[in-house]
Amino acid sequence: MFGGLMKTTSLAALLAAAGLAVSGFSAQAADLGGNCCADLEERIAELEATTARKGNRKVSLTVSGQVNQSVLIWDDGQESKAYVVDNESSRSRVRFLGSAKIDPSWSAGYLLELGTRGNREDTVSQVPVVSNGVTVAGGSTGVGSKVVDVRHSAFWINNKDLGKVWLGQTSDAADGITEITLANTLHFATPEVSDQVNGFQLRNPNGTLGAQFSALWNGGRSGANPGEGDRFNVAKYETPTIGGFIASASWGEADQWAVGLRYAGEFSGFKLAAGIAYADSHTQIGVSSSTNLPQNSYRGCARLINNGVASSAQSCDELGLSASLMHVPTGLFVSGAYGFKEDDNRNLVTGINLATPIRKRDDFYLIQAGIEQKFFPLGRTTIFGEYFDGKYGPDNSTPATGNVSIQSSTRACNFTGCTGYLTSTEVSFWGIGFNQNIEAASMDMYVLFRDITADAHSSGGQSSAYNDFRYVSTGAIIKF
Repeated sequence: MFGGLMKTTSLAALLAAAGLAVSGFSAQAADLGGNCCADLEERIAELEATTARKGNRKVSLTVSGQVNQSVLIWDDGQESKAYVVDNESSRSRVRFLGSAKIDPSWSAGYLLELGTRGNREDTVSQVPVVSNGVTVAGGSTGVGSKVVDVRHSAFWINNKDLGKVWLGQTSDAADGITEITLANTLHFATPEVSDQVNGFQLRNPNGTLGAQFSALWNGGRSGANPGEGDRFNVAKYETPTIGGFIASASWGEADQWAVGLRYAGEFSGFKLAAGIAYADSHTQIGVSSSTNLPQNSYRGCARLINNGVASSAQSCDELGLSASLMHVPTGLFVSGAYGFKEDDNRNLVTGINLATPIRKRDDFYLIQAGIEQKFFPLGRTTIFGEYFDGKYGPDNSTPATGNVSIQSSTRACNFTGCTGYLTSTEVSFWGIGFNQNIEAASMDMYVLFRDITADAHSSGGQSSAYNDFRYVSTGAIIKF
């Protein structure tokens, strides 16, 4: 009887039902008598009817994800408010990961990950916007952004001795290379400050609204730090782990390629994680119309536009690296990151006589240091301080007029007394952060404070120091 039952039901469902039978109905066990198996089959049918099923019995399916919500409290020196937002440092998402064993050495699978946004943290600002005919303070609907988008959609084939090959939309070899840390901070305190303030405007010394944060760094990649990778349509190869090292290489998206090397290990009571990656974007990209407005550049790299046609290839190189060291017994840690992007085409401005040269190199560095220890039974506590400094060429969102223009180096002045175009900017901040992990709920609660200072320089030789921008981000992330 029970042999036939095992053939008609899944083992997982049977075990679950047996558990329910033992724990929930043990008091009635003596009374089941001859109807025991009928009752058991009925309970198993109920469980199977409410259980999520995978596509087939050969490919496993794991569903996971996270929800990350926070309150953003900001002060631009004249005005202060608070918004409830999706934390863009590590936004809410759901992930489907499948895998199947081909033989003892080979396996294959897929990764499908969807990102969700109810209220984009990197689009809110001081300025009200109109959404569906309704004025919304601070742009708090994330107008123009996708509510759900595809982060990853790729399959992989792996050999335990030869490595793994990816194909589809996923991380390139440089993605995450400037964000390596052993501390539990990436879900709310990444090096990319643009994740949290990109939509805000800075205050001029006279109190008027000046440049938007997105104009202070090269805007082709939404303020991504120089040297940092991204998710593209790529073919990627990763080696097996050899002595703690993993090497990777990717190619795709208009001949962009990248190579990376990562390491993780532990020795003499210390943990060490580090990585370095180089990316190259030397390619010809056309434009989508006959006007002089160029198509968004790839990786934020400039190219010459002539009558709406790309007449020069991109010429852009990037290097990114980061490392993190933690003393295991005490939990003391230090993490650092550096990256640069060299854009040779920024000086190809035709018809504009710039007294001050355009800055063609973007670079930044970040240092974080603190302690991570289990002070309370709830979980590990992380306390840290940080400092960031970044220097950039101008934003590329406004092309020059005329038949010849350059996608970069042409942002009009936007501070009092400025003449010509922005030629370079500098952004720095210091901050402190606190995170409390709650192991029982797979949850982290956090508070982050940052004080940002920004300066801009123009082709006419003028400079402006904007008022400091301060903000607090406090919220929680729960993983499932």
